[in-house]
Amino acid sequence: MKLKLIAAAVASLAAGNALALDITQTATVTLHLAGSSAFQKTIESIIHNSVCDPTTDTVYQDPGSAGNGKHEVAHFCTTQSASTALGIGTATNLLVYYRVDGGSIFGVDYPGQVNAHFYHLGADCGTLTAGTAVCTAWNNGPVASLGSADYTSAIPDIGLSDVEPAMFTKTTSAINVPATCADTYFAETPCPSGTFNSAAATSTPVAVQVMGIAVSSALYAALQLAEGTTGQPSLTTAQIASMMAKSNLSTNAATKGWDNLRAVLNTEYGTTDTTLSGPVLVCRRTAGSGTQATWNGIAMGNPCALKTASNLTILAKGNSVTGYSVQENSGSGDVINCLTTSTALPLAMGILSTDQAGNLSSGAQYIKIDGFDIQNAANVENGLIKTAIESTMQMSVALDTPTAGTSAASDIAKGLRQLIIDGNPGTGFFNVKGSAGPNPLNVTRSGKTCAQFTY
Repeated sequence: MKLKLIAAAVASLAAGNALALDITQTATVTLHLAGSSAFQKTIESIIHNSVCDPTTDTVYQDPGSAGNGKHEVAHFCTTQSASTALGIGTATNLLVYYRVDGGSIFGVDYPGQVNAHFYHLGADCGTLTAGTAVCTAWNNGPVASLGSADYTSAIPDIGLSDVEPAMFTKTTSAINVPATCADTYFAETPCPSGTFNSAAATSTPVAVQVMGIAVSSALYAALQLAEGTTGQPSLTTAQIASMMAKSNLSTNAATKGWDNLRAVLNTEYGTTDTTLSGPVLVCRRTAGSGTQATWNGIAMGNPCALKTASNLTILAKGNSVTGYSVQENSGSGDVINCLTTSTALPLAMGILSTDQAGNLSSGAQYIKIDGFDIQNAANVENGLIKTAIESTMQMSVALDTPTAGTSAASDIAKGLRQLIIDGNPGTGFFNVKGSAGPNPLNVTRSGKTCAQFTY
């Protein structure tokens, strides 16, 4: 699969032409970001609109699975000159790589301390011609199938995680640490171990996001019939957890499927429709995903052991049996594909952050959780959505400690962080409590996913 240039803005300005940068140019500052795929749209929007001069920004990205699952993206631009937000007074040629393959754990383990694999702009990418370019060798991994011109190893400067680093430590929750990276694009060896080195990197809560539940159109319609509504159907956190729990498997799984939940809903809503029946498809994320870690902790009670559940084990792909199928997905876009392309198993449920709303087609929709619309801002800001969590940015100490004005790379990195904290972080994201941003929460977990909300 070729990595293609998706967008290259070329604009004519009064003083001349501002051209999008290509590989014939030299980057003055190069930053490597790794981690959360849920953060991708927010980070890209801020880089393009607030860090870069948009007219110079060339965006290279992996179209992944049917254009949704991007494993890496690169922005090559000239920064905005005299940018107050960035604290720099001179325009700089900036190249930013953001690798989302493998999820949040790569934004915890790696910044400041461990090499990760990145595609990079090499000679095979060609020069910018009429606004298009193709990097012919940016194909599917693993790394063994790639040439040295296609990727590089670099210690990430910045890591993005949907949840705080403690959610990935093995002593806290081995369920969130991948046993192998064979399912990731680059197949690193060794795999992330769930460690965060506070001597090598800092960690700061920067935004709040909602980890929701999306379902296939067929399941959405079946839930509507079971609940006797033409509106948005709703499931409780406990009901969702039960459908995703390993303990839900049994010898009669072939006949059980969605039937037990339908019987509960028929009783609760006084309905008799039997459309909600048949095999279950769970579209979950891989271990190492912050989206998955959120649901493991808050809904399954593992490792949080909150009142909603107690140490339930999430279904993994190895648990698939007749009547219950589980697909593990490396990125958010892969979850969307799982929900929308399975004709053999049309009744599918997936874990998906609400920043992906714009990528959902008629083939999948979000449902309410515990009766609350997870996309309603007031519900999130007032702590009514249990799976709204505080996300973190990890930054290498080498970038976070220089005095302002002494390092362009440091100024840009810290400026990017502050733009997320106090700016508009984008669809599906909110500002942390106390932020100067436009949508701060009225509640906080103080950066701890397993804590209850406090005002």
